[in-house]
Amino acid sequence: MQDAFAAIKSNLDIKAVFSAYGVEISSRNKAKCPLHAGGKERTPSLKIYPESNSWYCYGCSAGGSAIDFVMLCYGVDELAAARRIDADFGLGLFRDELSAEDRRKLLRQAKQRQADQRAIAEFEEKMRRAYQILTDCRQLLAHDIKAFAPKSAGELDNPHPRFEAACHWLEYVGHLVDELMFANDDEKLAFDVNFRKEVEEFAKYVRICTGGTAA
Repeated sequence: MQDAFAAIKSNLDIKAVFSAYGVEISSRNKAKCPLHAGGKERTPSLKIYPESNSWYCYGCSAGGSAIDFVMLCYGVDELAAARRIDADFGLGLFRDELSAEDRRKLLRQAKQRQADQRAIAEFEEKMRRAYQILTDCRQLLAHDIKAFAPKSAGELDNPHPRFEAACHWLEYVGHLVDELMFANDDEKLAFDVNFRKEVEEFAKYVRICTGGTAA
């Protein structure tokens, strides 16, 4: 029985599943999520990942396999969702009833997926926050270059600390903004590992310079 679930998750094209249940997928594997905003989302926030046969909605933080989608879309449990897919696609995978052990395994897997989805949502929020911090910092530094630029020979010899900081960091922070803006999932993980402390320091700098009114 477990092979039936694995076959649906691994072998059945997830794009075919979404299409079969009325979800239109763009050429960039994006779609309007039917699970939130009353199914009337204006801008596509759901992303299909064919390489892993999975999906994730950046609007409502739902995601997972084809079975997860049917569970959420129709408000059924995992077994009912898998059986529906099996019947709708004529796969003939379900011939025997689940044993008690199989049910326990499915329950553990469902709980693990929920934990994984929460972790993914938390990480995406962390990256969104990091991007906001960096863009706020870039804006502040660009402002400081103009606002604190030396206006006399004396100031040129002894420039304002914020002018010096802006000249030193503006290009670098701009580079980090661009890197994070176009990062894929793996690159975001690497970014978090490599630049986490720097983002925290830039956040402190912005708070100090703005009196705690910004990130």
